[in-house]
Amino acid sequence: EAAFAQLSASAGYVLPVGAQVDGRGVVLPLYPLPAFGKGATLGHAHFVPDADGQVRSVHLREAGLPALALAMREAQGAPPGLGPVGPRSADDRAVAAGAWPVEQRRLLPAMAAPPLRVAASALLRGEVPEGRLGGKAILVGVTAGGLGDRHPSALLGGVSDAALPGVHLHAVMH
Repeated sequence: EAAFAQLSASAGYVLPVGAQVDGRGVVLPLYPLPAFGKGATLGHAHFVPDADGQVRSVHLREAGLPALALAMREAQGAPPGLGPVGPRSADDRAVAAGAWPVEQRRLLPAMAAPPLRVAASALLRGEVPEGRLGGKAILVGVTAGGLGDRHPSALLGGVSDAALPGVHLHAVMH
């Protein structure tokens, strides 16, 4: 927590907002804890599979929030990479009523190779060469198969049915 507090004080950061459906079928947003979310830019972290179960696209805006990678670009002052994102609408009222509005679905670009990965343990032990991460947008996420954030997708070098970590899909958008 102390390291995160130091990071958030020195640079802009973006946190994901998820969604959960309760027992009545009402969609509830999952916001970051206030201690972490204060001062953060928020972006949705949701992917919708196509009819065949493959993830090939993303909604640029869900529940009034830009896609996570677009929120990162916005926080860096860069233009969106997947086309213009319209102005924020009155989705806050819809979310409060249990809806999860979606807008502007776009195809994700293919990846020639997985994005650069650095193990958190190596970073914490000081094993990452200085400059390797400097000047780069950094996504922190899980890639282990058993942790549940895997999405079937053919976006990686044409490999069909590859189960890609969600953090990789967000990275390809950025």
